[in-house]
Amino acid sequence: MNDAASSRQRWSRLRRSLWRPPRAHGQHPRERVVGPLELFYDLAVVVLVAQAARHFALHLTWRGLADFVVVFTLVWVAWLNGSLHHELHGREDVRARSTFLVQILVLVAMGAFIPEADGSRGAAFAIAAAALFAILTILWMLASRGDRPEYRRTSRIFVTGTAAWVVLLVGTVFVPTACRFGASLTALI
Repeated sequence: MNDAASSRQRWSRLRRSLWRPPRAHGQHPRERVVGPLELFYDLAVVVLVAQAARHFALHLTWRGLADFVVVFTLVWVAWLNGSLHHELHGREDVRARSTFLVQILVLVAMGAFIPEADGSRGAAFAIAAAALFAILTILWMLASRGDRPEYRRTSRIFVTGTAAWVVLLVGTVFVPTACRFGASLTALI
Protein backbone atom coordinates (compact mmCIF):
# COMPACT_ATOMS: atom_id res chain seq x y z
CA MET A 1 0.00 0.00 0.00
CA ASN A 2 2.82 2.38 0.85
CA ASP A 3 4.56 1.59 -2.45
CA ALA A 4 1.35 2.28 -4.37
CA ALA A 5 0.86 5.65 -2.66
CA SER A 6 4.50 6.53 -3.25
CA SER A 7 4.20 5.55 -6.90
CA ARG A 8 1.08 7.71 -7.32
CA GLN A 9 2.85 10.67 -5.74
CA ARG A 10 5.85 10.27 -8.05
CA TRP A 11 3.57 9.96 -11.07
CA SER A 12 1.60 13.03 -9.95
CA ARG A 13 4.82 15.09 -9.54
CA LEU A 14 6.07 13.94 -12.93
CA ARG A 15 2.77 14.81 -14.60
CA ARG A 16 2.74 18.27 -12.98
CA SER A 17 6.30 18.94 -14.09
CA LEU A 18 5.57 17.81 -17.65
CA TRP A 19 2.23 19.47 -18.21
CA ARG A 20 1.63 22.59 -16.17
CA PRO A 21 -0.99 25.06 -17.34
CA PRO A 22 0.22 28.22 -19.10
CA ARG A 23 1.24 31.15 -16.93
CA ALA A 24 -1.56 33.61 -16.32
CA HIS A 25 -1.22 37.25 -17.36
CA GLY A 26 1.02 39.14 -15.00
CA GLN A 27 2.95 36.13 -13.72
CA HIS A 28 6.20 37.07 -15.44
CA PRO A 29 9.38 35.75 -13.89
CA ARG A 30 11.60 38.52 -12.55
CA GLU A 31 14.59 37.45 -14.59
CA ARG A 32 13.98 35.56 -17.78
CA VAL A 33 16.69 34.34 -20.11
CA VAL A 34 16.04 33.36 -23.71
CA GLY A 35 16.80 29.67 -24.05
CA PRO A 36 18.41 27.73 -26.88
CA LEU A 37 15.09 26.37 -28.13
CA GLU A 38 13.67 29.88 -28.47
CA LEU A 39 16.75 30.88 -30.45
CA PHE A 40 16.34 27.81 -32.64
CA TYR A 41 12.71 28.81 -33.24
CA ASP A 42 13.89 32.28 -34.27
CA LEU A 43 16.51 30.74 -36.55
CA ALA A 44 13.88 28.59 -38.26
CA VAL A 45 11.86 31.75 -38.94
CA VAL A 46 14.95 33.51 -40.31
CA VAL A 47 15.54 30.60 -42.70
CA LEU A 48 11.95 30.89 -43.98
CA VAL A 49 12.32 34.62 -44.54
CA ALA A 50 15.63 33.99 -46.34
CA GLN A 51 13.93 31.42 -48.59
CA ALA A 52 11.18 33.88 -49.41
CA ALA A 53 13.77 36.59 -50.12
CA ARG A 54 15.71 34.22 -52.37
CA HIS A 55 12.55 33.42 -54.29
CA PHE A 56 11.90 37.13 -54.66
CA ALA A 57 15.49 37.72 -55.84
CA LEU A 58 14.94 35.14 -58.60
CA HIS A 59 11.59 36.69 -59.56
CA LEU A 60 12.07 40.46 -59.49
CA THR A 61 8.61 41.39 -60.67
CA TRP A 62 5.54 42.93 -59.07
CA ARG A 63 4.14 39.42 -58.75
CA GLY A 64 7.39 38.30 -57.08
CA LEU A 65 7.09 41.20 -54.65
CA ALA A 66 3.48 40.27 -53.89
CA ASP A 67 4.51 36.66 -53.31
CA PHE A 68 7.25 37.78 -50.94
CA VAL A 69 4.88 40.07 -49.04
CA VAL A 70 2.37 37.24 -48.52
CA VAL A 71 4.95 34.69 -47.36
CA PHE A 72 6.84 37.20 -45.21
CA THR A 73 3.63 38.43 -43.57
CA LEU A 74 2.45 34.90 -42.77
CA VAL A 75 5.82 33.91 -41.33
CA TRP A 76 6.21 37.15 -39.38
CA VAL A 77 2.71 37.04 -37.88
CA ALA A 78 3.21 33.37 -36.92
CA TRP A 79 6.58 34.17 -35.33
CA LEU A 80 5.17 37.16 -33.46
CA ASN A 81 2.23 35.08 -32.29
CA GLY A 82 4.36 32.17 -31.06
CA SER A 83 7.01 34.35 -29.44
CA LEU A 84 4.44 36.54 -27.71
CA HIS A 85 2.60 33.48 -26.40
CA HIS A 86 5.78 32.06 -24.93
CA GLU A 87 6.80 35.40 -23.46
CA LEU A 88 3.43 35.93 -21.77
CA HIS A 89 2.39 32.40 -20.90
CA GLY A 90 5.30 30.01 -21.41
CA ARG A 91 7.18 28.25 -18.70
CA GLU A 92 10.54 26.56 -18.75
CA ASP A 93 9.11 23.06 -18.82
CA VAL A 94 8.54 20.14 -21.14
CA ARG A 95 5.19 21.49 -22.31
CA ALA A 96 6.73 24.75 -23.57
CA ARG A 97 9.59 22.90 -25.23
CA SER A 98 7.20 20.47 -26.89
CA THR A 99 5.00 23.23 -28.27
CA PHE A 100 8.06 25.05 -29.63
CA LEU A 101 9.27 21.85 -31.30
CA VAL A 102 5.87 21.23 -32.87
CA GLN A 103 5.85 24.79 -34.21
CA ILE A 104 9.38 24.34 -35.58
CA LEU A 105 8.36 21.13 -37.36
CA VAL A 106 5.46 22.92 -39.02
CA LEU A 107 7.78 25.79 -39.97
CA VAL A 108 10.05 23.23 -41.63
CA ALA A 109 7.09 21.96 -43.63
CA MET A 110 6.24 25.53 -44.64
CA GLY A 111 9.85 26.08 -45.67
CA ALA A 112 9.75 23.05 -47.93
CA PHE A 113 6.89 24.63 -49.90
CA ILE A 114 8.12 28.26 -50.09
CA PRO A 115 10.01 27.94 -53.41
CA GLU A 116 6.79 26.94 -55.19
CA ALA A 117 4.26 28.52 -52.85
CA ASP A 118 3.01 30.70 -55.70
CA GLY A 119 2.35 27.71 -57.92
CA SER A 120 2.06 23.96 -57.68
CA ARG A 121 2.76 23.75 -53.95
CA GLY A 122 0.67 26.72 -52.90
CA ALA A 123 -2.07 24.58 -51.40
CA ALA A 124 0.46 22.58 -49.39
CA PHE A 125 2.04 25.81 -48.13
CA ALA A 126 -1.39 27.14 -47.15
CA ILE A 127 -2.23 23.92 -45.30
CA ALA A 128 1.09 23.96 -43.42
CA ALA A 129 0.57 27.62 -42.49
CA ALA A 130 -3.02 26.87 -41.43
CA ALA A 131 -1.71 24.03 -39.23
CA LEU A 132 0.74 26.43 -37.57
CA PHE A 133 -1.99 29.00 -36.91
CA ALA A 134 -4.29 26.24 -35.61
CA ILE A 135 -1.60 25.25 -33.11
CA LEU A 136 -1.21 28.88 -32.08
CA THR A 137 -4.98 29.25 -31.74
CA ILE A 138 -5.09 26.26 -29.39
CA LEU A 139 -2.17 27.59 -27.34
CA TRP A 140 -3.81 31.00 -26.95
CA MET A 141 -7.16 29.38 -26.15
CA LEU A 142 -5.58 27.26 -23.40
CA ALA A 143 -3.84 30.33 -22.00
CA SER A 144 -7.03 32.38 -22.07
CA ARG A 145 -8.87 29.87 -19.90
CA GLY A 146 -6.81 30.96 -16.90
CA ASP A 147 -7.14 34.68 -17.54
CA ARG A 148 -8.47 37.09 -14.99
CA PRO A 149 -11.79 38.72 -15.94
CA GLU A 150 -10.18 41.97 -17.10
CA TYR A 151 -8.12 40.07 -19.74
CA ARG A 152 -10.79 37.70 -21.03
CA ARG A 153 -12.28 39.99 -23.68
CA THR A 154 -8.86 40.82 -25.12
CA SER A 155 -7.87 37.17 -25.08
CA ARG A 156 -11.04 36.14 -26.91
CA ILE A 157 -10.38 38.74 -29.59
CA PHE A 158 -6.82 37.45 -29.99
CA VAL A 159 -7.97 33.82 -30.19
CA THR A 160 -10.64 34.76 -32.73
CA GLY A 161 -8.12 36.69 -34.83
CA THR A 162 -5.67 33.79 -34.84
CA ALA A 163 -8.47 31.38 -35.77
CA ALA A 164 -9.43 33.74 -38.61
CA TRP A 165 -5.96 33.20 -40.10
CA VAL A 166 -6.67 29.44 -40.08
CA VAL A 167 -9.96 29.95 -41.93
CA LEU A 168 -8.35 32.34 -44.41
CA LEU A 169 -5.50 29.94 -45.17
CA VAL A 170 -7.75 26.91 -45.54
CA GLY A 171 -10.01 28.99 -47.79
CA THR A 172 -7.13 29.75 -50.15
CA VAL A 173 -6.66 26.02 -50.75
CA PHE A 174 -9.91 26.01 -52.71
CA VAL A 175 -8.96 29.01 -54.87
CA PRO A 176 -7.45 28.22 -58.28
CA THR A 177 -3.64 28.24 -58.29
CA ALA A 178 -3.39 31.34 -60.48
CA CYS A 179 -5.52 33.34 -58.03
CA ARG A 180 -4.32 31.90 -54.70
CA PHE A 181 -1.65 34.46 -53.86
CA GLY A 182 -3.81 37.29 -55.11
CA ALA A 183 -6.58 36.14 -52.77
CA SER A 184 -4.08 35.87 -49.92
CA LEU A 185 -2.65 39.32 -50.61
CA THR A 186 -6.14 40.85 -50.75
CA ALA A 187 -7.03 39.19 -47.43
CA LEU A 188 -3.84 40.51 -45.79
CA ILE A 189 -4.67 44.06 -46.84
